[in-house]
Amino acid sequence: MMDLWINTFYSMVNSLGFPDPIHAILVHIPMGLTIGAFCFAWISALSSWKRLAVTAYHCITLSLVFLLPVIIFGFADWRHFYLGAWLTPIKIKMVLAVILLFLSFVTFLLGFKGKKSSRITLALYTFCLITIICLGWYGARIVYGEQMPPHSNKYPIGEKIFIANCNICHANGGNKISPQNPLRSSDNLNNLKAFISLIRHPVKPMPTFTASRISDQEAKELYDYIVNEVNRPWGTDNN
Repeated sequence: MMDLWINTFYSMVNSLGFPDPIHAILVHIPMGLTIGAFCFAWISALSSWKRLAVTAYHCITLSLVFLLPVIIFGFADWRHFYLGAWLTPIKIKMVLAVILLFLSFVTFLLGFKGKKSSRITLALYTFCLITIICLGWYGARIVYGEQMPPHSNKYPIGEKIFIANCNICHANGGNKISPQNPLRSSDNLNNLKAFISLIRHPVKPMPTFTASRISDQEAKELYDYIVNEVNRPWGTDNN
């Protein structure tokens, strides 16, 4: 039932012209606020601008407010786009998200002491920053995969499109969601027409790539890159 609600929501959002994950947009808000809180707290502690401790507290408070919807949409994105696949970076991000939520809540409860940051709050701000960095690291691992795709001098446009749209699930020509159906052995790569049909009318959870998102010419560039670079034997040079 939960997945039905989630898929219905994303279908509605997709019909409005937004097929992308929502978590990836919202996550920058608490990340930026946490970084700001860390900076303001330490500037307050190391300078005469003691009132910046209040600014740091306000930043971490706002970060805490946004963390809950970020986590909720992160879970929804995971269920919809990854079918709840227990990828290692996702499992680590879930643990880190709980840690960040706990640290932010404790920092919020402690507040600021007078007009300057205490050693405890400085430590908490620092731990929050470290957690944010780790979350960003593993988020990048999800997006860019275990290995960046092969660089191509011959198909630079296709390479950029692949990194931006495909590498998240098809790093190394594989398939994170359905490992038994790797990209490198897909029948849809037999010809350009079949490939364009695939990206225009994919099997879920693969998102739909309309002509407004990837034009037919860009699809050809992407197809050429996948066939000639991603699908070639690893370790060989095709440039």
